[in-house]
Amino acid sequence: MSDQKRLSDKAVTSAVGLYRALVQHKIYENRLQWSMVQTLYAIQAGVLAGAFALKYAGWAVPDYFGGLLLILGGSLTLALLAIVLRANKDQAVNDDIIDQLKYDLLKESNIQEDGEFRRTEERRIRWTAERFCLRSNKIFCLIMVVFAIIDFTLGGYFLT
Repeated sequence: MSDQKRLSDKAVTSAVGLYRALVQHKIYENRLQWSMVQTLYAIQAGVLAGAFALKYAGWAVPDYFGGLLLILGGSLTLALLAIVLRANKDQAVNDDIIDQLKYDLLKESNIQEDGEFRRTEERRIRWTAERFCLRSNKIFCLIMVVFAIIDFTLGGYFLT
């Protein structure tokens, strides 16, 4: 009996360890996303301020440099958007496994006598009802597209 108990403890311990590792990965990816938000704001502030300064400050540079700077800023924003879209996939890659582990760990009856988890059809725990939800990554992608449109539009205007 104690061997079966010990096996169950080992199975639970390994599942908890895996759960912690996957959640830490998700938190890490989320922190990377917010780092990208700060990078985007720094790029946009620099590009917009630099372009308007080049256009209207009366510096001894050609007028089209402001437009070129905006086009370059829009290109950097689109490159950052591509990175963010890949990062969103990386962040969500283990969601099903995390939900499965939550279900298995919360339901003690899923541990078999050999210490393994019993497979069941009902895996996903839902904390909220299914509904359309604007999540931060979708909002962030929308903001990046808007910034790119602004950069390219102003860049075209400054170049004419």
